[in-house]
Amino acid sequence: MKRIAVILLVALLCVSLLPVGTAAEGPTPVPEEAKYVDFDDMSFWVNGEKFTLGVTTLQDMIDAGVVFDAVDLEDADNNLRKNTQSETFKFYITEHLYGLVKVMNDTDKGKRLADCPLRRLYVTLSDHPEELDASILTMAFPLDLTLAQLAEHAGEPDDKSHYDGSKYVSDTYTYQKSGRRYFGYNEFSFTFHDGVLDYFSIDYIP
Repeated sequence: MKRIAVILLVALLCVSLLPVGTAAEGPTPVPEEAKYVDFDDMSFWVNGEKFTLGVTTLQDMIDAGVVFDAVDLEDADNNLRKNTQSETFKFYITEHLYGLVKVMNDTDKGKRLADCPLRRLYVTLSDHPEELDASILTMAFPLDLTLAQLAEHAGEPDDKSHYDGSKYVSDTYTYQKSGRRYFGYNEFSFTFHDGVLDYFSIDYIP
């Protein structure tokens, strides 16, 4: 009986992670006219719902039904000190693939963590590439982005590194823009293994 209950629970989770209205037909379409690297609109979509770094709060994602790790959410009501960022919060984009977000309190007093705006998005794609077609995450660039496509659409990066190993070739392209209030950079960072996107991150700083 317990085994049946576990199987049903896993099946329910799989269904809940599918894109709304797509029945595993694939991720929602990339928005028209979207730029692969856009510091004026550092956004991503989950189940078609738009979330923007520096604007959207963790609570907004929770209210939109994004599936987070339950243990991580235990800290959502905690106080976040002024001018600090949070630890990561894991959310699921397929049964096995997930993203991580951080929030930042850029005010001069403590604030409920869940009410703070998103500061970082990190996503790794290499663990289960066969699940990408069922991803509920959409970016302004395709999740199977190649190094050549990025170079074509976003141009020369501000920083790049190359590693040629015995088993794979790795390239990281990073695009940067200085923060207005804080020392540091807004960033889009893409790491490719053998020319195919392996993981990426987007970082916002006021």
